[in-house]
Amino acid sequence: MGTNTSIRGWVPDGCFLETVIPVASAIAEAMTSAPSNTCARAPILPRSIVSSNFPGVALMDYKMKAEEEIDLVKDDAMRIFKMYDHWCYVRIPLLRSLFCVDQCVGC
Repeated sequence: MGTNTSIRGWVPDGCFLETVIPVASAIAEAMTSAPSNTCARAPILPRSIVSSNFPGVALMDYKMKAEEEIDLVKDDAMRIFKMYDHWCYVRIPLLRSLFCVDQCVGC
């Protein structure tokens, strides 16, 4: 999108992840905190997130289908920050990271 402020878009209600610092700063902070052996996409750190959250568990096993996904095992504990349709933005304490998870219905 660049610096052109005349371009407008639409974001579904409930999809904004509220942060205490600008998103670009939150991502930069996460990138510097990420271990060198992780992928280039570092999540926003939980301490930067203002959005409410609640505990959940994986209801079924899930095998990753793409490089940016993760495997889940039924009953994996997670902290859910945002839900929209079948997607969730979650923190999985065992992995100490945040992920977007598909098929989150019922978490």
